Amino acid sequence: MTIVAPTSAGKSTIINAIAGQDLLPSRNDAMTVLPTEIVFSREVTRPKLILDKALMTLLREAWRQLHQKLQQIGLKEAVEQATKNDFPRENVIREILNSSSVSSQSELEESNSIQAELIRINDLLRLCGIFGVSTGFLSSLSEIPRIEVPFPRQLSPLKDSGLGTLALVDTAGSSEDKSLNLVNVVKDRLIASSLVLVVVDYTKIGH
Repeated sequence: MTIVAPTSAGKSTIINAIAGQDLLPSRNDAMTVLPTEIVFSREVTRPKLILDKALMTLLREAWRQLHQKLQQIGLKEAVEQATKNDFPRENVIREILNSSSVSSQSELEESNSIQAELIRINDLLRLCGIFGVSTGFLSSLSEIPRIEVPFPRQLSPLKDSGLGTLALVDTAGSSEDKSLNLVNVVKDRLIASSLVLVVVDYTKIGH
């Protein structure tokens, strides 16, 4: 099931509710950039984030290019530009500015570690969009971050039903997939889905 909605409508929050635990990070402003897959598994007893080797290579290259760009701009101008683009997080910019490479693990367990890594990845890609760092590689991305999770109690009837795999896909807001070459990535997930859940924030209807 792929979940789609405008930015900050609550997709990640809904997935967390279905999973029965806080897996995906959420905040008042835009969070998800790179679609993330949540797979309910009979083989795991606690959440595990898996990052494909090719994806990790691409993320390291994006980090390197963004680091170079920020060095050219300087901290003060970078923070001002990011803030104008609704990203007022100087600490994230400082981290990338002060390190030319990112050290990511291919597998992470525990909800807090998983959320921290997903925030890091999404903030990196959002900053790439803000500062014009090429993210063309995303258009042909075959693997997205995947979280394997145990079936929660409310989904226990599905665990032994023999119906196959249950997977949820958290997608970016509509503005993100266009600016960061994510249209094809989201399209592939939609085609593969048996069900699409559209989330609407009723408080914003008509605005």
